[in-house]
Amino acid sequence: MFWLVILLLSPLALDASCLDNDDPAYNLAVNQGNYEKAFRLVSQEMHLSRSEVEHFKIIPGFSQKHDDRNGQADPDTLELHLDPALFIEGKEGACQGVAHELEHLKQFQRDRRELHAFYTHQNPVGSGWNHC
Repeated sequence: MFWLVILLLSPLALDASCLDNDDPAYNLAVNQGNYEKAFRLVSQEMHLSRSEVEHFKIIPGFSQKHDDRNGQADPDTLELHLDPALFIEGKEGACQGVAHELEHLKQFQRDRRELHAFYTHQNPVGSGWNHC
């Protein structure tokens, strides 16, 4: 019951099938090492927009170089890096990981809009970032 309440209150509306680890199409894609297809299936079930999908990059070996993290959002490039291991965890884990990184992206985009709006109407000061 607790998870149902969390999902209902979640900013992303997930289809019930996103929580189904027994999806034959998803499992076949993962078993074949076709992580792009596995990501496409997850992104469709999460109803991600084309512009959201374009931020994701699947990078083999990413977790080995980044403290075993299967995903990371880059605030400078707005790229969302995913390791194929995320998909191996199962569809539910993949959905959760994609949703997590997407929330980082949305926060970075909000921060950029607010900074842009602020500095559009502020004159730069001589001390720059001092005392921030």
